[in-house]
Amino acid sequence: MPGIGADDGWRPRPRRSDPHAGGAGRRAGYRKVRREVHRPVLPSGVPVHFAGPVTFRMFAARSPVLLRLAVLPVDALADRAPGPEAEPADSLRALAADPFLREAVELSSDSLAGMLRRIEDGADLPPKRLARVAESLTKYALRITGRPTPFGLFAGVAAAELGPRAQVGTGAAHRKFVRPDAGWAASVSEAYLGEAEPTDRVRVVSNDLCFVRGDSLHSPWVPAVGGAAGVRAFSVRYGPAVRFVYERAARPVGLRGLVAMLAEQPDLVRSAESAERIVRRLLRMRFLLSSLAPEALGGARRPAPDGPEADPLPGEARAALERYARTPVGGGRRELAAADRALRTRHGFPCPPLQVDLRMDASVTVPEAVGAELAEAAAVLWQLTPREGLFPHLDAYTRAFVERYGTGRAVPVGELLDPHAGLGLPAGYRTGAPRPAGAGVDRRRAARDALLAELVHGSLAGGGEEIVLDQAAVLRLAGGRAEDRSAPESLELCAQVLAAGLEELDRGDFRLVLARHGGSEAAGTSAGRFAHLLGTERIRALMAPDGDDSRLHAQVCYQPASPRHLNIGQVPRVLPYLLPVGVFADRTDRQVIDWRELDVLADDEDRLRLVRRTDGREVVVRKPHLLGADRSAPPLVRFLLEISAGGSSVWAPWSWGALEAMPFLPRVRYGRVVLRLARWKLSAPLLREDLPPEEWRAELARWRARLGVPRRVQSAAADETLSLDLDDPLHQRLLRQESRNREVEICEDPAAYPAAYGWIGGLAHELTLSLVRRHRPPAPAPP
Repeated sequence: MPGIGADDGWRPRPRRSDPHAGGAGRRAGYRKVRREVHRPVLPSGVPVHFAGPVTFRMFAARSPVLLRLAVLPVDALADRAPGPEAEPADSLRALAADPFLREAVELSSDSLAGMLRRIEDGADLPPKRLARVAESLTKYALRITGRPTPFGLFAGVAAAELGPRAQVGTGAAHRKFVRPDAGWAASVSEAYLGEAEPTDRVRVVSNDLCFVRGDSLHSPWVPAVGGAAGVRAFSVRYGPAVRFVYERAARPVGLRGLVAMLAEQPDLVRSAESAERIVRRLLRMRFLLSSLAPEALGGARRPAPDGPEADPLPGEARAALERYARTPVGGGRRELAAADRALRTRHGFPCPPLQVDLRMDASVTVPEAVGAELAEAAAVLWQLTPREGLFPHLDAYTRAFVERYGTGRAVPVGELLDPHAGLGLPAGYRTGAPRPAGAGVDRRRAARDALLAELVHGSLAGGGEEIVLDQAAVLRLAGGRAEDRSAPESLELCAQVLAAGLEELDRGDFRLVLARHGGSEAAGTSAGRFAHLLGTERIRALMAPDGDDSRLHAQVCYQPASPRHLNIGQVPRVLPYLLPVGVFADRTDRQVIDWRELDVLADDEDRLRLVRRTDGREVVVRKPHLLGADRSAPPLVRFLLEISAGGSSVWAPWSWGALEAMPFLPRVRYGRVVLRLARWKLSAPLLREDLPPEEWRAELARWRARLGVPRRVQSAAADETLSLDLDDPLHQRLLRQESRNREVEICEDPAAYPAAYGWIGGLAHELTLSLVRRHRPPAPAPP
């Protein structure tokens, strides 16, 4: 792959001197024509060469592999792209005529879909409005062909396998999984509880997050509804009536029955109406949790004792969703409109009210060599990441815990987190402020930055675009250590596979390009969201492996800061135990762990652990989705997750450290794996909002010539990418628009060469591979 994103092209070429090749005389990848790969010389002056066979064998790859696929091949809409002489409205009609793109837009953007209908009807729009519509539709077209992140009908998922030989079968029989948007469902439930007569088909339970302080009952985590994000807190006087309701609802109870019980207490309330008002108020402020609230976890509830749960979704609306789910992708616009209408008739909502996940019609096996390369790359990244602990802010907290409680003493979680009785929450939980690095960490970073600067200087001085690392270079950058004691038990790594065909893939002629975000902290985290598409048993095997019976693996479920976050955080039950926090659940269920029955202790290695009070067994808390606990979860959930993982050291994607500000940084590769694509920084004039369009285009041309920026690139921000052709005026406007809204960097684009996706029919894709530690440390004995 060296040369990817360059104008002079690439082609497979054998290179016999590369010991990472898949056999005698075979080269494992692509080589840029007319340019040599830079062989780094570290500051010591010792040349770095390939050291021979793979030695970083810390992790092993496991099936299934989550395969994320764009719906259309990268060049599928090329013939619909507007030409320089085409009328804007005609170009928009041509692009919008693609049935796959059009249905995806109808599902995802009310405003753009409405504008396209107006253009189809012959509306005469001002040129600036047409330009904005063209930019929006082009971005969606680039997404459905170039970005595999699952979103509506733009991209979906399938389960792939690791095997001895590559096999690929793809079709068009994709399957839609349709449900109401979680934000819409939360708004409907809220309205239903405020309007409908109390019924025992709605059950309620006391919120386990609430606490008493003084004469007040506090509800600390109340997410906003109606599509908004944000969390509020409430408190009420903990008087006799409130105490009665809160205590009677310690276990799930019918709503009507709870109101009746309070109404039968004449010394607490004056009338049945007064009792109902009190209960509704406690529901609204989340002192009570309702069985109607959108579930953070499928299958966490027992059936209501008096019949099925109340359903605020009318039968005709549910039938409309089912009819739409049965339509083929690209052929369901009429049914989509009917389903959308049915939901909006029931309840107005500012966002599209449907959520669709897509299971792709694909059967894929990738060679085991791909798994081995990614497993080694994960070990390399782990070695290269500074050792600060997975959650550095817990270091001081752990020391404070040991100083106060010693080792081996179990402290109830509730007592520990009480700022008056215990230590309270770790520093930074409320403010989000990062803990400053210590002097030792700063010195290690400075030494690593110096080594990286030497590598980059050597690459640029030699005219190269790629730095090739091997074991010796990795160990130097890692500070000379090669150990795996604190490596994570598992992780996920995400990568694209570049190979011209299945034959090339089988013989090792491939490159793997890691995603910008790298992956996730534990196996199954990405795949868990799609367990309803892929099956729960195999996800469970990744997250709670056989032979680990000494620990209880618990799946945490909670209400995130915005109900709409449940669109990606609403996961079926995949782990043996449930740990609900601030959500409706029957905590008398033997498979449900109440967090109030958990203790924290420090073991002999000064690592904090969670143990169940009744039997002393360690509890490992996991979240099988990618919602960030630091921003989207109650602080208690974040604490439980971090304690469960805090004994592992951090791993992170490749970082340039202090060199990130450089205008150009070369590609970094280890073996067949590209750890970081080459990237360019936009110049300061290109970021000026007041620069006239013609001056901006002239500066773009100068910037490209000065830094050798190729025609085809990716604009990247966070984990979002957009493939751009910098010779295209419309794409130039997209680049300027993207850089106005947020900080972006420009990377070389694997999609620039469709042959690189030839092995999978030209589809942009990403493999999410689960990697498990080969040798796990023994679990501690119960205290």
